[in-house]
Amino acid sequence: MHQGMTGNRTDRTIGYQFLFRTLLATACLPVVYLAVYFFLLVPSFPVPGHPDARQEGLLSMLFHNQALTAILTSLLLLGILFLSLVLQHRMHTSVTGFVTKAMDLMAHHEYDPESLPGITPWVRESAALTELVRNVVSEQQFMEQIKQVAGRGYVIEDVLENLFRHMQPHMPVDRIDIAYVNRVRGTITIEHAVTGYSSILLAAGHTCRMDEPRYAECLFAGRMFVSGNLSEETGAGQHEGTDALGLLVREGILSGMMFPLFLSGSVFAFLFFGSRAEDRFGDWEQMIGRNTASELSFLLDKTLLTKTMFSTITTSFSELVDRKDNETGDHINRMVAYTALLAGLLTTHPNGEYRINNRFVRDVTNHAAIHDIGKVAIPDAILKKNGKLTPAEWEIMKTHSSVGSDILLDMKQDLTIFRQDFYEVATNIARHHHEHWDGTGYPDGLKADTIPLEARIVAVADVFDALSTKRVYKDAWSFEDSIRELRASAGTHLDPVLVALFLDHEDEVRAIHRKNGIAISAMPA
Repeated sequence: MHQGMTGNRTDRTIGYQFLFRTLLATACLPVVYLAVYFFLLVPSFPVPGHPDARQEGLLSMLFHNQALTAILTSLLLLGILFLSLVLQHRMHTSVTGFVTKAMDLMAHHEYDPESLPGITPWVRESAALTELVRNVVSEQQFMEQIKQVAGRGYVIEDVLENLFRHMQPHMPVDRIDIAYVNRVRGTITIEHAVTGYSSILLAAGHTCRMDEPRYAECLFAGRMFVSGNLSEETGAGQHEGTDALGLLVREGILSGMMFPLFLSGSVFAFLFFGSRAEDRFGDWEQMIGRNTASELSFLLDKTLLTKTMFSTITTSFSELVDRKDNETGDHINRMVAYTALLAGLLTTHPNGEYRINNRFVRDVTNHAAIHDIGKVAIPDAILKKNGKLTPAEWEIMKTHSSVGSDILLDMKQDLTIFRQDFYEVATNIARHHHEHWDGTGYPDGLKADTIPLEARIVAVADVFDALSTKRVYKDAWSFEDSIRELRASAGTHLDPVLVALFLDHEDEVRAIHRKNGIAISAMPA
């Protein structure tokens, strides 16, 4: 598909044809030589079966008959002219038919090179032309595949992975990623990245400021960015390799191109292509990138809109449910903050079973708010009861975890816009945040690390906030008493590793607690 590749194939085709014709001509030389020798060069030769008779040679006959010589010469010239016209017509017809067929296929949006007729070019120019036409059809076929992949489906992760698979045979791409712009927060976040290698440093969930180099240029100028040497773009000695561009270079990405994606005239996302070789994105690759970005804009538009609506609706609904259970809606704000703190600490945890990436942190934080969404099905007489629940009421109360997961599973069947683990994280939080480390929790009695990590993280945040704030059935405990009780629950109710990590950052926990201190103290007794 590249010009160099086209030229090499054309040269090889012509070379093979030349070799074949040379061998054929060489094989015919003895026959031609004998024919010329016996019929033209010798004056006469013996007639087989008649020892005394001799046949006069053709050349000798011609010399003795001038009229016959003229006639034969004219016929020979006419034959040569006729053969030339036939050959010229055949070459013209074959190449013209080939080009006409290719144009007809493309006019009907059919881009299969195998549908083109097979011809054997006689000259170098014809070979180059037919190869060029095949190349154009192949490129159109590739672009049609890219459009189909980019324009179909809702799950951006699947789309990017399909794009990567289709592009690799045709483009020198080792990484493709999508990043969303949040103008309110002034940040840019990697939504998903697909690579041909495992050492990913700039992973999904990584967030940087909008004023980072190159992102800012694309964002505010609205134009693409192409670099054949990203290590020069980072600026020697100016970066520690922790910004987005520096992380790419540390991954081994040496050249890249980035395209802004527009929504209502404003940049809302970026599409990035990276290669581990320098100067790999020329005019043809840039054209492919622009077309792909244009197709993805429509997909990401509906994806981002639906995802934002889902998040807003579920969070607002969770807040309404929370207000049924608590005097204020501050519980969700605090426990989400505790969740974000604890999840963020796990990104550098030495134990690989606890270490998570930035996307997981983001998903757990975003879905922490819906942990009690199933309480919508619990009667107010139970949910707001001022006192201890009866055994029967407690059994009803415990159903809120399974009801919450069922709500999310029903959404999953109706919405296919999100990747599988998006629902998995949300569902696991809703269903399993009341499981106990020792296996005495509900609804499934899971134990230790069989409890999903996201549910264990949310459980620590939820329990600590329940201890340290007033509820309809209890008064608020002091911060110190809440810390002691949380420590005592490690290994029985809660994951001991997570509790220890949470308590190791008591100052950050206290800061979150104090942020809502006025609201807590203002609650009626």
